[in-house]
Amino acid sequence: MELLGLSDFEGAWRLRREIFDRSSGSRIEFVGEARFQASGVETLSYLEGGLLTMPGQQPIVATRQYVWKKSNQQITVCYADGSYFHSFTPAGYSEGTQHVCGNDVYGVVYDFCEWPKWVFTWEVVGPRKDYRSVTVCEPIE
Repeated sequence: MELLGLSDFEGAWRLRREIFDRSSGSRIEFVGEARFQASGVETLSYLEGGLLTMPGQQPIVATRQYVWKKSNQQITVCYADGSYFHSFTPAGYSEGTQHVCGNDVYGVVYDFCEWPKWVFTWEVVGPRKDYRSVTVCEPIE
């Protein structure tokens, strides 16, 4: 598969995320949308919003915001304030760079093999966190 460009992601995406918390044995679900919008040369703003449902609790509104930037053959994902989060190659099955937050380590894999459907999976381990998060993204037409 050839490399995807930032423009391939522009627009609205339907998201379904399942989070498997290994420490509690619970399953958390997020259903929502993400919107990628051009925000400069080789830059996209990413805004995600939807409902997060946890066992035994009322659903809550959850949002995330990132900035995606083209960087050679990779995409660099930054937090909304511009600080670095991680990078990945937008093609095939691609391991992203790890992100360390305190003593917790976040590892991500992107899967573009069924484009335009794509999946990203986070494995998070450490003294405070132990979960797997799988997000499936499909274009909204």
